[in-house]
Amino acid sequence: MSLFDTQDHNIGGVSQQQGGGSSLTFSSQYGTISTLSLPLIFGSGFRPAAETNFAAPPAPQFIPAPAPAPAPLQTRSAPASAQGHADLLALLEKLGQLRDAGILTPDEFNAKKTDLLSRL
Repeated sequence: MSLFDTQDHNIGGVSQQQGGGSSLTFSSQYGTISTLSLPLIFGSGFRPAAETNFAAPPAPQFIPAPAPAPAPLQTRSAPASAQGHADLLALLEKLGQLRDAGILTPDEFNAKKTDLLSRL
């Protein structure tokens, strides 16, 4: 037994011819059609088509390594070098100029001066 796909043919009649060709034909709106011209779905000589109706495997995703944790903030700075001392003295001079210009109050100046001197 063989099963053929009749596609869009409307079968109206079937005939088999005797002789050397032994082909089966049928009548449709397009005229006489041989079964040998139709796709074989099942039967002798049928080879299933490779399955192609599968979803493609997901592409590998790049997952970045976690970022290193930031270094903890130091509340007290390490002892200042000679350059650090010079920088602090320059800041104190600028603070004195701001106080003299009336931009900083004496209390603000003294609070910041105490903070800077504690870094020495």
